[in-house]
Amino acid sequence: MAKVPYSAYTPDGKEESGFIDVSSNHEALRLLKEKELKEIEFHGDALFGVMRDDLEHLSEKELKQIAQPENRWQKEMHFRDYFTELLKNNFWAIMIGIAMFGYGYSVQGAWWMSFGVILATVGPFFGLWNYKLLTTYEALIKSATFGEWDKVYTYANKLKASTKKPSIEIEADSKIAAALAVQGKLPDALAQIEKHRDTLRETMPGMYEHKIATLYYLAGNYKLAYLYTKKAYETSGTELIALDYINAEIFYGDLHTAEEIFKTIDSKVLPTFARPYYHYLQGLIAYKKGDLQNAHKSLAEAYSGMLAYRKNPAVWTIQAIIAGTLAVVTYEETHTPCSDMILSEAVVSILKIYASQELQEKLQVYYPQQFEK
Repeated sequence: MAKVPYSAYTPDGKEESGFIDVSSNHEALRLLKEKELKEIEFHGDALFGVMRDDLEHLSEKELKQIAQPENRWQKEMHFRDYFTELLKNNFWAIMIGIAMFGYGYSVQGAWWMSFGVILATVGPFFGLWNYKLLTTYEALIKSATFGEWDKVYTYANKLKASTKKPSIEIEADSKIAAALAVQGKLPDALAQIEKHRDTLRETMPGMYEHKIATLYYLAGNYKLAYLYTKKAYETSGTELIALDYINAEIFYGDLHTAEEIFKTIDSKVLPTFARPYYHYLQGLIAYKKGDLQNAHKSLAEAYSGMLAYRKNPAVWTIQAIIAGTLAVVTYEETHTPCSDMILSEAVVSILKIYASQELQEKLQVYYPQQFEK
């Protein structure tokens, strides 16, 4: 079972956030509808929810307290917000600890004072430690996004030294593997993922193949990237991996197959951050069919949807690819370039690393100043 974060509204109009134990987002949607919840949105996927061992043994009340800020942090996170939530969640422990310290001070009781300090600070301490891990992970993602490979190695090793959580170690090694693949060290990159093969296959079916596909893509072997993405889809069957497989079919397989699989995707079960990707694929299919008007409409919707997550570095790569594709379609439809805001300097630098060869070639033709060969 996996813990999937969601937000919704109760029949009387109150907002509700929490985690639900399910094996898929489809099951989560059915169960939440049975509770008569409305406007249901998911902020994660069952595929990744199985790795949330940090949520085990928490009460439903505690899970709801965690869910709301986590859902909000997907779009934007500030230390002030994190610290406010940290104090709120540990309010009574801090108050009781302060009271015990005060009592111990008044009666010169060292035990009361010591225990009061421990009670008042242990919750915030672990919270701040988790925040430190979070900021290191964010720095790792940013480094990988912009191709700062030396920093990728540094932050990834720092993360692995800071915690023994399997999910963190896998993500750190995945970023190291990506750096190695881009730098032409594919065997070493594959070895980084191979050591996690059994864990990934037991907990997240299809994810091992998906990560291998990513490495082949970064190394420029698009045929094997396509084949492993297809295998990941056949193994997993989840919507998130299905979206990546559709993308692979569009570029390296069969457009008709991509279109037929796309029709089976229920956008209601997608995490909110994946819905712009859904519209991107919709636009990409229309573009490949020569329907520039509908392609532009869907890609503009995808780009607009991604702007809500523009402060989350985890989505910067796909946001850049959506922007690059929109720029190409805009030029082909109107014969005029898109605005500099869409193809910003940051977006261009990401596209030069992660965009498909086909997309890069078209951008070089339509936007030669930004994409010099």
